[in-house]
Amino acid sequence: MIFAQNGYNNIWVLGGSGWGSPKTDGNLLNFANSPLTVDSIKIAITMFDTNASISDSLGNLLFYSNGIQVANKNHEIMENGDSLSPCQLSIDNYDTGQNTPNGAIILPNPKYPNQYYLFHYNYIGLFQPPQAPFRGCSHLLCTTIDMSYNNGLGKVIGKNVPVISSPLTWGCIQAVKHANGRDWWIIIPEYKTAYYHCTLIDETGIHYLGKQLAGLPNSTVYDLDGGSLAKFSQQGDKYVRFAPGKELHIFDFDRCTGLLSNAQFLTLNLARGYGGVEFSPNGELLYVTNGDSIFQFNLNSINILTSKTLIGIYDTIFDNNMSPPGAYFFVAHLAPNGKIYIAATNGQSLLHVIENPNVLGIGCNFTQNGQILPNYNISVPNHPNYHLGAMVCDTTVGYPSEVSSERNKVYPNPAQDVLYIEMPISTQTTFVLYDIAGKEVLMQAFWGNSTKIVLGKLPKGAYFYHLFYNNKREYGKVLIE
Repeated sequence: MIFAQNGYNNIWVLGGSGWGSPKTDGNLLNFANSPLTVDSIKIAITMFDTNASISDSLGNLLFYSNGIQVANKNHEIMENGDSLSPCQLSIDNYDTGQNTPNGAIILPNPKYPNQYYLFHYNYIGLFQPPQAPFRGCSHLLCTTIDMSYNNGLGKVIGKNVPVISSPLTWGCIQAVKHANGRDWWIIIPEYKTAYYHCTLIDETGIHYLGKQLAGLPNSTVYDLDGGSLAKFSQQGDKYVRFAPGKELHIFDFDRCTGLLSNAQFLTLNLARGYGGVEFSPNGELLYVTNGDSIFQFNLNSINILTSKTLIGIYDTIFDNNMSPPGAYFFVAHLAPNGKIYIAATNGQSLLHVIENPNVLGIGCNFTQNGQILPNYNISVPNHPNYHLGAMVCDTTVGYPSEVSSERNKVYPNPAQDVLYIEMPISTQTTFVLYDIAGKEVLMQAFWGNSTKIVLGKLPKGAYFYHLFYNNKREYGKVLIE
């Protein structure tokens, strides 16, 4: 990896927590400068937990969002840049932004250089149990920004377009470059299940490709209000999901097919119930922040769980002179300078820093309260690795109308009440059926080399199907009469 380069993740906009300072007081971190420069700015929107921003290829700030509003580089609300994610949670949090870490992400449109996609959650099923606020499950929406409008200040030209209408977990919007180095994958876990949803963004648009059974059934990771935190490695070959205090789920990821594989499930049993997760720049080490402690895991170890090393303990220095007290370790993010910055809970005017995250053990040099900010803050941005290059694939991914399954048999075609699947191998397989609009109408997982799919009373017409098995994805078309 080459760090300290100008680019899409060059500028971080932080702050406006409203605790101890006005909601318009923010922080601007510029990683093009060496050393890093930190300035106090007046921001247009409060960046509470949901924090997404993007610069141009030269590292100049374009816009940022808190999941409810979009602000331009002049720190003004962008034209048509309000009323994102139209749900009760957005109404309740309109002045602070969504309170979900990793709740939004910005990706360049692969076809049009001036356009960007902002992916964000829309929360449903909200309720307030006595013990704590509950975000409810979520759907994925897309808002499109075109920077050619308003003399480069931009305009929202499409807003709140549904991408995934199935219930999703909150806190896990993560993206990674396709192996072609141009397109993008978005992977998001399903709400309280072991399924992971996959979306492909390419020059022809945004394509929801269905879901894959990849997680651990009945895992406690699904009990944390249906939420958790997730990250891709900088190399794009690893994906991790962390349920603070409970479990760590580590997968291999195939940038060619968009599939997860080789799952490892680690039970942590940590005391705190909040925190974050981040990979080292070289992808060999994993850092878990969990309130009052920070741990490092060696992903090259034969037993990853036993490689757990405590590298930081909360020192309470800021408890007595900050209000509200507590600079506990929260969400972490790798910066362009190769360091990992960790937000503090309760909106403190500081970031914790892992100075040398590629170094095994305490030599990684964790510095508590290592970056003082001029104003209060509770978040870090959610940037993918915009600089990840292309690689050679031995498989290809196409669309249902272009690629058909030849090795596996799905019959009869046309079908009426049932479909039969026969495969040359016995394995865990997921069959997903979509109508011509791309809406999922049937999903069935099975183990073995054959199964029967009952179609029920599906309307007559053409349908597409996906078969997920052994880190592969196959497509086909079937007619129901």
